[in-house]
Amino acid sequence: MPTGAVQLFRAGGRALDLGEALARAGAALLTPQTIAKSLPYLDDALAELEPLGPTKPLANCLRSKGVAAYFGGDFSAARTLIGRSMAVCRSVGDSRGTASAQIALAELDFGAGEVENAIDGVRLMLEGRDHNRRRATLGLANLASYLLAAGNVEQAAQAASESLREARALGWSGAIVRASEHLALVATLSEDADLGARLLGFSSAFYAGGTASRELTEQVTHQRLSDELARRLTPYRLNALLEEGATLTELQAAEAASRAGRMLRPV
Repeated sequence: MPTGAVQLFRAGGRALDLGEALARAGAALLTPQTIAKSLPYLDDALAELEPLGPTKPLANCLRSKGVAAYFGGDFSAARTLIGRSMAVCRSVGDSRGTASAQIALAELDFGAGEVENAIDGVRLMLEGRDHNRRRATLGLANLASYLLAAGNVEQAAQAASESLREARALGWSGAIVRASEHLALVATLSEDADLGARLLGFSSAFYAGGTASRELTEQVTHQRLSDELARRLTPYRLNALLEEGATLTELQAAEAASRAGRMLRPV
């Protein structure tokens, strides 16, 4: 965040603007690999926002701190922080923030091994009225991962396909990649390991660009996909397909992933 903006907000006594800007900066920096960079911004934001009472920026900051705790493995602290975020959202009528908190709580359940609770939680969000199209896209991708972990490949394919369609409509590259990797596992489990490997090559090339990283939900699918492909393909064949997939355009990969979603033949 620019130092000048911080100084301007501080000098003007604009605590809400300062807190919101700090919280946004912290959220933008937050990945599983960059928790230490993000937390100072989030801590400073919380110090500015908490004295002001319930606000949307406070809810967002609490949720980001909860996600940081989740990334760091402190699920108890994460649940407390995200629960506080949801309470603030409801008190100020922030329906979108409520949906984001529901998504985060489902992720916590999944990370804790409570797969059925995660499925129920994200379905509750999707069935409600609080989410917008972007949150639905994310929730559907997460649901696909949970269903794959539960062994329900057919429903996982449906959820991932819906997420992919929405992501394409939104032009959201990161979400296209997430859904495609879930569908790569669907393809592999449906006896098309070649397609699964190509899609993995595409997603791996995207993540290698450094603009995003796999969170726990994506890591679970990625590890299982990698294991399944190593079991089904020779190293030479796998490497060739990964290299081929890395050259796919987003459009080509999305079309290929859509084909995987239409297989619906779990083995």
